[in-house]
Amino acid sequence: MSISISTFSDLVTAIKAATDAILTTEPKEIKGIRTGGLPVGSNNQYFTTWDFANGMIRDHSTCTWYSLLITFEDNRFSLDQCCALVHRFANHCTNFLRYSGFEEMARLAAAMR
Repeated sequence: MSISISTFSDLVTAIKAATDAILTTEPKEIKGIRTGGLPVGSNNQYFTTWDFANGMIRDHSTCTWYSLLITFEDNRFSLDQCCALVHRFANHCTNFLRYSGFEEMARLAAAMR
């Protein structure tokens, strides 16, 4: 799926569409992890890629984004500080996931940043 993203409203629409799509169709990235079809990892080791990508998805959502959300709800942080935190904490995770085959997730994360 590729929705053009030029406004925040477009981003919300694209994230909602991606979320709705995974409710009924297994994403190619997840299928790649499950079947060993992702072309990454050390010497094409199935388990290493599976373990790293699954762990990074979990950590990225529950540790990185949840912690950032709680921080952003704290009125002691300005918008500029919040933007700096997103760049500092989220970029390396999404870059690794992009490398691991999660290109759509990385595209949406880059648009959000």
